[in-house]
Parts: sequence; structure tokens; C-alpha cells
Amino acid sequence: MKIAIVGLGLIGGSVCKALKKSTFHHIMGLDADGEVCKKALDSGSIDEIITADGLNEADMTMLCLYPETIVDFVKQHKDRFKPGSIVTDSCGVKEYVVTRCTEVLEPLGVIFVGSHPMAGREFSG
Repeated sequence: MKIAIVGLGLIGGSVCKALKKSTFHHIMGLDADGEVCKKALDSGSIDEIITADGLNEADMTMLCLYPETIVDFVKQHKDRFKPGSIVTDSCGVKEYVVTRCTEVLEPLGVIFVGSHPMAGREFSG
């Protein structure tokens, strides 16, 4: 499976490292900062640096962006996501993000699934 991670900061970078350590998936990275992409590639956290045009190769895309930018990113790049693929996010804001992203992607045959990485136990984060 080809997985694109958009935003290679703390969350996105950690997801890349975990996927590389625990799976055999092909990990593609996209970040606004080219140096961050290069470091992720050089460290082995990703297999390939992509531009937004590369999203059409991804079977799954995880958006590790600030909540206020996720919907704008999806709207701006909606035609680049591969039909039949899954797009998910890592932000803690759900109702607005899931509703808006689903409205944009569902007519294009792209599935949006809201998610949020968690750590700790049910009693503390």
C-alpha cells in the first residue's frame, strides 16, 4: 500500500517512523518545508518525497496539519486524491473537519475517516 503523510512535524513524522518500523508500506511525505522533507527521506522515515500531484498515487493519505488548514487543503487538492482511497486526519477537532471534508471528497469517490492519535490510558493523556 502507498501511504502519503501530509505534514511531517511531530505527529506526521512520528506516524512515518512507526509505519516504517512496523510495516512494509511505501511511505510518501509532503511538507511545506523542503528541508523537513529531505531530513525525513535521509533518516529513512519516508521512502519518497512527493508534491501535491503525488497524492493521486496514495491508497491512503493522512493529513497531519493544523485543524484550521485541513479543510482548506482538502478543498484545494480535492482533484488530486485517488478515487477509492482513504483520507484521514490527526487533529482533535472532529465534527467540523469530518463534515466539511466528507462533503468535498465523497462526491469524488474518496472516503474521509476522522481520526486522532492517542497516547496514555483512559485516565490521562
